[in-house]
Parts: sequence; structure tokens; C-alpha cells
Amino acid sequence: MFKKEIGISVYPIHTTVPDACAYIKKAHEYGYTKLFTSLFYLGGSQFNENVKKYKEVLAYAKKLDFYIIADIGPEVVKAFNDDRYFTKIRKLGIDCIRLDTPLLAEQVAKITHYGVDIQINASYNSHFIDNILDFKPVRERISVMHNFYPKHSTGLNITFFNECNDKFYKLGLNIGAFVTSQTALYGQQLRKIDSLPTIETHRFLPIATQAKQILANDKVATVIISNYPASNSELEALSLINFEKITLDVKTVKNISEVEQKILLHTEHFRRGDLTYRFIRSTSSRNLFKVDIKPSNVKNKFKQGDVIILNKNDSHYQGELWIITDSTFALKGNNANLVGHVSNNDLLLLDYIKDWVWFGIKII
Repeated sequence: MFKKEIGISVYPIHTTVPDACAYIKKAHEYGYTKLFTSLFYLGGSQFNENVKKYKEVLAYAKKLDFYIIADIGPEVVKAFNDDRYFTKIRKLGIDCIRLDTPLLAEQVAKITHYGVDIQINASYNSHFIDNILDFKPVRERISVMHNFYPKHSTGLNITFFNECNDKFYKLGLNIGAFVTSQTALYGQQLRKIDSLPTIETHRFLPIATQAKQILANDKVATVIISNYPASNSELEALSLINFEKITLDVKTVKNISEVEQKILLHTEHFRRGDLTYRFIRSTSSRNLFKVDIKPSNVKNKFKQGDVIILNKNDSHYQGELWIITDSTFALKGNNANLVGHVSNNDLLLLDYIKDWVWFGIKII
């Protein structure tokens, strides 16, 4: 429904203007289009200095056409009735304000008529968004973004995350979520933090793995790195994931044949609609690759994540690719070549490859 986009977070209170701008430039080169920041801690003795830093950093981001989202503190509660406040927000280059502060639904709807986009916390499966829509906001200005969680063990579980997404997806809203860098030290908090995921099980996973699971059910459109600064390798890894279909990292066995490699990298794999629960079955490759596949590394017992290609000993089905989902699965005969194994990090993606879902394989 919405174009898939990736973003970064920048917190000027934790860095210098040159360093922040260099980070923004690098992200732009990798194709990042959204920038998240927080205005929670602008006050105090360094208020004027902090405001100056924010203006410079956000102005640079706007030159590179970033869409800027700012988390707003309690001051918005006092200002929501004053359109001058939102004029100032726009002058800072801010496109969207994220409201994590309680407001009445009527108040939120009213803000959208001041020319500012509004982002609602998606990590509450409540009727608040329905109430906002009752008051006829400018609907195109409403989006939702999940929260992030610095405290260990407090992040969302994946089931609840998906339930929330189902609700907002049915309403036709752009949904976003956060992934965490494993090297960054700063969030919007004044203290250092070691991780800021939306989903608790993502806290210590590689950044690409986090994003692939978030995007797997095709309902989330925006993925933003929550903490600052992510490493260059993380920026690159997130930018390289396939946003159009689930892509599994597969470690191949030694000495696979040329045709087996071509089948692995075949671009039209999809799971057949007549499901078997023990493996993911892709049959399009058997019709395309009409070369005899010699028996090699033949196995009879398999575990979850094993990738097999049927060989010439089963001529009718030769060339089919199966990804095993049941660790008790076994085959008789010598018609299945074990060609590789899905990376441990990507095993969690197998549950998302339902009937007719297209998927890809990346050899690692």
C-alpha cells in the first residue's frame, strides 16, 4: 500500500553538528529518506545552544530531502490550540510530530488542519485512532509508529506487534517500527543506552534480521534505526535488504553444481498454494531448469532450515526446491540433494512464507 522506506535517528544533544551532518549524509547516500529526532530535552541551561544545534542539523537534513519526525513533549498539550506553535514547528523543518503525550482525540484531529503531519503510537491496540478519525482529521496526515524500549525485557512480543499492525493496516494507515543498532550508544534519553528495539526478541539481533521480520507480513512500510549512530556496516546492511519479498540468507554446502546454484538464485520462487506443513515447496524451478541434476550430498533425514533440491532419481519432480520446516522430516530413497541451510537468524522468517508468498535466496 505504501512505499517501503528506511530512516535514521539523530539526537543533536548527544553530538556535534558536523558529526550529525556527516551521519545524515552517509545515510542519504545509502538511500535513507526519513529522520527521527526528539525535542524532549531541549530545556535547561543549554537551551539556546541546543535549539541552535537542532536548527542547523535539521536544516541540513531538509537539504537532502529527509522527511523529519520529531517526538514532542508535554508542551504540545499547552500549545495545541495555538496555530503559531505549528508554524514554528514547520519553520524548523519538521514534517511530522509524534504524539506520545495524552491528548483528546478531537485535539489530535484538529492539529492535522494546521498543516503538520501527526504520528500516533502504534504500540497500543486501543480505539484511540478510531476516535481521532471520528473527528475528521486530514487523513493523509495521520500515520502510526511503534514505540522503542530501552529497558531490557519490556519490548513488544511479536504476536502483539502483528495484532496492532492488523488493526492499523485495515484503516489504511502508514505503519512504522524501530530497529536497534548494536553499536550505537544514544537514544532520546539523557543517559547512554545499549539497545532500543520495538520488538524484544530483536534486542541483540543483526539489524537486517530485525528489519526482515518487521517487513515480512507486508504491513509495515517504514523501518527506522532508533539509536545514534549506527555503524556504516549497519547502515549498508539495512539498505540492502529486499523490500519486495522475503529473502533468506542461505549457507551452501561444498561443491554444489552450477545448476543447483542457479536454482537457489532463481528469482521466481514462491510457495505453492496446496500447502504441506513439513516444508516450503517451490516448483517453478523444475519447469525452467531442464538439466539432469546428479545425486550429490544425498540425505534422508533433515532439520528445520535445510534446503534441498530434488535430483534426477525423481525425474518428474527434478529441480524442485524445498525448505524444510519440520525437524523430524525424512525421505526415502536417494532423490534429495542437500544444498544448503537457512541462516539461524533467518529461521524466524519461515513462518511468514505462506501459500503463494514469493521469496528469494541470498547465498552467504
